[in-house]
Amino acid sequence: SDLLPTRGGVGVPGWNGSHTGAYTHYPPGPEYMGWLGFHIVGVRNFGLLRLLPITLSVLVGLFFLNTVFAMVGGGLRGLILCLLLILPPMYSNFMHGLHHQQYAFLMLQMQMSLSIRYFTRPEWKKAWVIIAFALLGFAQGWMTFDYAFLATLFVVPFFIFYRPSHSVSWLSFITIGLASGLSYTAAHLLHFYQVVLYYGDYQKALNDFVGSAAHRALNSSNQRDVPNLKYDPKLIGPLTVAKDFLYRVAGRGKYLSVNLINFIWLIVGLRLIKRIQFKKGWIFEFNISTNDLLALLSAVIVSSLWSIVMKQHAHIHGFIARHYFFCFFFCCLILVSRTQKVEA
Repeated sequence: SDLLPTRGGVGVPGWNGSHTGAYTHYPPGPEYMGWLGFHIVGVRNFGLLRLLPITLSVLVGLFFLNTVFAMVGGGLRGLILCLLLILPPMYSNFMHGLHHQQYAFLMLQMQMSLSIRYFTRPEWKKAWVIIAFALLGFAQGWMTFDYAFLATLFVVPFFIFYRPSHSVSWLSFITIGLASGLSYTAAHLLHFYQVVLYYGDYQKALNDFVGSAAHRALNSSNQRDVPNLKYDPKLIGPLTVAKDFLYRVAGRGKYLSVNLINFIWLIVGLRLIKRIQFKKGWIFEFNISTNDLLALLSAVIVSSLWSIVMKQHAHIHGFIARHYFFCFFFCCLILVSRTQKVEA
């Protein structure tokens, strides 16, 4: 509070309406990363401080892109997939961010990369990779509540996608899911213990957590008029927020710059069309399977679950659109990996 006396939620009367204490409704991971950064570059050097998430973004991005490049066989196909994934503004416009949005997004890329490697490369089926999933799950839980479903269910679409071609076992699927989910839960339990210590009372801490979750799950915006979503501010249906992200918000210029629902329908359409000829010698076949569509559907569901369950929170926070990169990834993966140019 002495560093930024007019910002944040510690000892600032009137913050968030009436709150005057520590903000307990998010885990403290981003603040710990800030503390680490301040010890490295010194306080108030915010330009240098932003080099921490930017550097991590570059390193994780290289690992992620190397993984997806190789997963489709490299070459032009791999290059196209990498470009499709990094060109949308969503991929880079939070790189300098100091809160959970970028850190959680980076860990999701790591979880996706490890899933690909674990399911497709025998040399990656090691115990230390499962430990890495557990550590990433804990780190995700230490950063934010928002990635609850992505951080624990990310493995589902990959399992569906790779099961036919790589004979992925149910044991591998369950092991990754449990390692990620239990460690993610452990991080929240630890944060809850912090809140208990802060209040000095278990019941107050429980009321705080339950009240926050109940508020975020409301079917009403009930907070402020935010122009990024067009709803009746007094009533939000069970799928209203998720539908709006899919149809409109995720496709905005600052996120994907691609209409996501149209991209999804394109993949479904190519499953039915199977072949397109643009001109003589330019014939493309699309070998999209029912299993691919099931993987895509599961990615849509996993991306949307926070918007479905925590409607009020997703309604007022446009950055939840970043959850839909996961869905966009599977659209790109299926399009690139299942498209084949054939001779006339």
